[in-house]
Amino acid sequence: MPLKPAAHSPWLLGLARALAAGATLLGGQRLGAAFWFGLWRRWPQDAAALAALAYWRAQGGRPLAALRWQRRWLVQQPQRAEAHFNLGFVLEQLGRWEAAQAAFARATELAPQLDLAWFGLARCLERLGQADAALQAYSRNAELQPWSPHAHAALARIHARQGRPQQAQALIAHLRGFEPRVALALEQELRPLVRSPAGLAPAAGEGA
Repeated sequence: MPLKPAAHSPWLLGLARALAAGATLLGGQRLGAAFWFGLWRRWPQDAAALAALAYWRAQGGRPLAALRWQRRWLVQQPQRAEAHFNLGFVLEQLGRWEAAQAAFARATELAPQLDLAWFGLARCLERLGQADAALQAYSRNAELQPWSPHAHAALARIHARQGRPQQAQALIAHLRGFEPRVALALEQELRPLVRSPAGLAPAAGEGA
């Protein structure tokens, strides 16, 4: 999911943004998008309006339209990590993996603590067949979000596919500590790939 923008402005533009945000909250995506579009018509260089319109187009399943707004936002705020992250998200939707990778990588350069950018970067690297680089990016995401199961599961899958069962088993065991259902599903998924001399521990409800 793309990141929602936040911005600061003079009082009149700020009031318009507040009205657009309120319309979104009370009236949903369609009404909110209409208010943001009206704001953009009056302030065509406003980064918040451009970001919001890109966001709603992406959320509405219109990645090509989102991409056009996203690029306009980047012209206004080229050093904004969230803008590069959202660009990566839209490019992912379009299957443009190399371009998405570059966008996510730029987001991590501008904001190294942006955990979602590391996850997006890892996804693209994995899709492009760069498993070692993907492992590093997933590991960074796991450091920033230690209680999120997604990066841990992705790491286990890569280790399993690359013939490192002990690392995969260790990650599954780690997941059991805070996401037992995810760990169980992952254990069952990777059972054909991850085998120690004694085999995997039986899943809950199975025999030894």
